[in-house]
Amino acid sequence: RRFYGQVEAAQTVALSFEQSGRLNILAVDEGDRVKAGDVIAQLDTRILMSDRARLLASRKALEAQAELSRRTTKRQAELRDRGFASEQAVDNVALGLAGLEAQIAEVDASLTQLDVRLSQAELLAPFDGSVGARHVDPGAIMSVGTPVLDVRQDAAPLFRVGIDPKLAKQITDQSAVITIDGADYDARFVGFRPDLDAQTRTRTALFEIDTDDPVYLASGTLTLETD
Repeated sequence: RRFYGQVEAAQTVALSFEQSGRLNILAVDEGDRVKAGDVIAQLDTRILMSDRARLLASRKALEAQAELSRRTTKRQAELRDRGFASEQAVDNVALGLAGLEAQIAEVDASLTQLDVRLSQAELLAPFDGSVGARHVDPGAIMSVGTPVLDVRQDAAPLFRVGIDPKLAKQITDQSAVITIDGADYDARFVGFRPDLDAQTRTRTALFEIDTDDPVYLASGTLTLETD
């Protein structure tokens, strides 16, 4: 029996940014190969870097004040022990130090948040694969969730085919042959989707094709031996 179906990548992801901004770098083009973790696009981060520098300067100033407060607290404690300063004076200096340390912690939290935003300004390849459609060019103003490009995984592609439910019962964990553009490829049955196709009333079967050839989004023919 022969069945006609569609070949598709094991995984295809449309990458987009989690924040808005101007697209500064787009390092790949359609058809390029990428490795997992490669930086393939980046937003303009000059404003974010400026904010980070400002926060670091504020933290440095607070650290200087905190160090002065620590020394003052130590001196006041020594004077109190010798009877030349009151307990209230020591408490005032200590509370001032606690306030400065709280401000430093607040700046650290802002820096952490800013570092997260900087990391979100980069698009990383989620897996080894190849670039499909590229939807924008450098200089474009990006909104949150706007697709930048598609990446298809370098893995055994899948063949998706609709099969009559009566025949589907005969298909188990078996091998098959899929013909694409006149070339035969060995394939392995992966499983069925649990639902029926609403239009064709068939069950969708998935087969893993034993090939590294770029046959994604091609049509093909499945050959199976059935009773």
